Amino acid sequence: MAFQKGQSGNPNGRKPGVPNKITTETRVLFKAMLEDLAPQVKKWIRRTAKCDPGKAAELTLKLAEFCLPKLQRMTVDLTTIPIEEIAAEVERREAELDAQTAQA
Repeated sequence: MAFQKGQSGNPNGRKPGVPNKITTETRVLFKAMLEDLAPQVKKWIRRTAKCDPGKAAELTLKLAEFCLPKLQRMTVDLTTIPIEEIAAEVERREAELDAQTAQA
């Protein structure tokens, strides 16, 4: 028996917008793994930022996708921003994070 469009075999199934259980569990596990690896990841991103700030930003955003809710994407053309401005912003944010970590 074929189902009509918009119907499923389980009319009492998961409601729209409710996350898939496996997806939720995977995100929780990945987030825990990243938290354990945070010191190493921070070092990797800092090293990358010294040579290629754009790549460091890209890596950070890719990792964030596994821990944060997905929002509307936005494209930033880093080639239009002077490398000195990007490096200064990365250093400013690192100092801000270091200060927050020291307070905790």
